[in-house]
Amino acid sequence: MSNSSVLPFKGIQEASNASLPYIRAVTPTLNRHEFLPGQYEQFCAASKNYRGATEWVVVDVSPEPSDFMESLKDSRVHYIHMSRRRQDLEGLFKKYPELRKCFAPNSDTAQAEFQDLVRMKQNEPSKYPPRVTPLADFSLISLGEQRSVSIALHTDSPKRADIIVQLDDDDFYGPDYFVWAEKQMRDSDLVRQGNLFQYISDSGIWALYEFDSPNPTMKIRTTGEIISTILPEEIEVLRSKGEMSREGCGFGLAFIYSGKMVDDIFKEGGKPFPVLSLYEDGFMAAQIEARGGRLKFPQGDNPLICRILQSRNAGHGQANISIDTS
Repeated sequence: MSNSSVLPFKGIQEASNASLPYIRAVTPTLNRHEFLPGQYEQFCAASKNYRGATEWVVVDVSPEPSDFMESLKDSRVHYIHMSRRRQDLEGLFKKYPELRKCFAPNSDTAQAEFQDLVRMKQNEPSKYPPRVTPLADFSLISLGEQRSVSIALHTDSPKRADIIVQLDDDDFYGPDYFVWAEKQMRDSDLVRQGNLFQYISDSGIWALYEFDSPNPTMKIRTTGEIISTILPEEIEVLRSKGEMSREGCGFGLAFIYSGKMVDDIFKEGGKPFPVLSLYEDGFMAAQIEARGGRLKFPQGDNPLICRILQSRNAGHGQANISIDTS
């Protein structure tokens, strides 16, 4: 099996309303092929309601490619399967040289910087909290690098994405997700839905996350009762160091952001997402905020997103924190 397989673009779909912004949905995935047919259905439903041009980019670092994704005959779908090992990326770069900018180089210098980060985490937990952790093995690419790949491709596609929306592989997005995203982005550069549903699959509990604004706390409700209020100390540490925007501290499954803004980050030699697999989305939000971008976290009575909490979350195998409902 080759290290990478790519379904090329076959052209942007003909949209009923060509004046609407062009939306790209992005999905990083690892060892969760069983979820991809459902995400494709969600993409199709949201695209149908939106009526503008859309496409879906899936970046897969599983050991083998997805049979379902490779069988799709949809011109809106762009599927990349590549090795998760950093040493195998040169083959991908030969075909797609623009993707090199998405990754930390496989060099002694980069590895030394990575090890310094790990030592900082271990020796100075007050400065680098334990949950904000890079991958334990530098030889494996991170979730943040996958996310960068999923948006870097828009610089060479026939039409640059005006809006990029997260479509994480194991979560649920309502059919009006793209319509809502376009409306919210009319006066913003990054939007995260201010509240969302959550289903805890191991216990069968449904909950509603409520992000208080501007106070960055999170309330979890079930059957009308607040069961937990979370203000992670590690997020405050990163904010105090200027490494994370005030409210863009996570829950990237609900992030929507400007294609032009992330284009500018790349053009200036930066990476929208760092070599992290937790809180990588918060660092990206901080970069947009530092460039004068407009961040918005709208509240609403009808969340369009449901986060599915399970043992295999998107953080490359790192377990989510359980919620004590006793």
